[in-house]
Amino acid sequence: MQYKTFALLAIPTLLIFTVIPNAVADKWKIYELDREGLLFEIPYTISDGELSEIEDDPDFTSLIVHVDNVGKNGEIGIAIPRAILDARFEGGTGDDDEFIVLVDGEETVYEEISTTSCARTLLIPISAGSEEIEVIATYALASSGIDRSFPATSPAFFIATDKPDYKQGEVITVYGRTCWIVSEEVIIEVLDPEGEIYSTASITPKNDGSFSTSLIVEGEHAINGTYTTTATYAGVSASSSFVVPEFPAFTMLILATAVSLILAIRLNRNITS
Repeated sequence: MQYKTFALLAIPTLLIFTVIPNAVADKWKIYELDREGLLFEIPYTISDGELSEIEDDPDFTSLIVHVDNVGKNGEIGIAIPRAILDARFEGGTGDDDEFIVLVDGEETVYEEISTTSCARTLLIPISAGSEEIEVIATYALASSGIDRSFPATSPAFFIATDKPDYKQGEVITVYGRTCWIVSEEVIIEVLDPEGEIYSTASITPKNDGSFSTSLIVEGEHAINGTYTTTATYAGVSASSSFVVPEFPAFTMLILATAVSLILAIRLNRNITS
């Protein structure tokens, strides 16, 4: 097996948030909600039971979450995209307001565990036998009002590199953004052109959902070709690719010139002899 030289330099990031209790941590899944032809990915986690459906109410002022088989008291976490539901003062243009949350028709106290520019994540207590959680907003966006500067529709999570191709030894910047903040790290996996795992890294997103890391591919045994970088977070994966030639173009030119010169010298010697 070839030895591959690969340096991965994580750029430190800091996130301050309330940690989700162990009962629901690290079990985030995705529910896909079709809203007027737009597909929204909504991360959720539940300590006991199953989430069966998330729906808009008829006048689009709340989300209704249906759960089944809740056998004991616990919690449900849900990341609500602002593009479909939000609670703000001043008719939707001011600071964040509180949601009204009902569990089986009874108002309950919830915890907002994280807030970004495109999503708000709530942790809601539920009891054994709970069937319906309704999150009521003071303001709801229609599809015509959706901010498309950051993808609100699937996927609201992406990864990319600062350039499509690099020379050996050049720093490669991998960056991305998530619309939600949950108690997980972004897991980055790099596959070489042969499809083998080259390296992995874990990154904590910043408060705005952005994340980044740097890597270097170099060494005489580095493989020429396309590398695939995949990021996974809150049950969603996104991929990007970059190309690292085995030798930089300038080095190849020098090598080709040297080979041509050697061949010319040998041919000249053969003629004169």
